[in-house]
Amino acid sequence: MAKRKRKKKAAFAAVLKYEIYGIVLMTLSVIALSGEAPVGRSLSKMSGYLLGKYYFIIPLIGIYYGLMVMIHRKWPKRWNSRRTGSPSSDIVAHFNEQHRRLGVQVGPNRTIECIECDEPDT
Repeated sequence: MAKRKRKKKAAFAAVLKYEIYGIVLMTLSVIALSGEAPVGRSLSKMSGYLLGKYYFIIPLIGIYYGLMVMIHRKWPKRWNSRRTGSPSSDIVAHFNEQHRRLGVQVGPNRTIECIECDEPDT
C-alpha cells in the first residue's frame, strides 16, 4: 500500500512540474506581449531587438509552447538544452560584438565607459 502512495505522489509531482512550467512560460509571454511595467518593456524590447517590428511573434510562440507543455505534460520533442543554450550564447556574443564595434566597455561598477572618447578625463 505504501508503494502505491509514493508512486502516486511522484506522478502528481511530475504533472505539477509541467503545469508550473507552462504557467510561468505563458505568464512571461503575456507580460512581454503587453509591454507594461519594466519587466514587460524589457522583454518586449528584447523580442524587438531580435525580430524588429514583428516583436510580438516570440511571446505568441511562448504562449503556444506553454499551452502545449500544459496539455501534453511533456516538453516538445525537438526542445532540448542545446536548442535553448545555443541561441542564448549567440545573443550574448552578438551583444559583445556590438559593444566592441561601438567602442563601449562595461566598467568594474557595471557602468558603461567609452574606450575611445575624445573627452579628457577630469
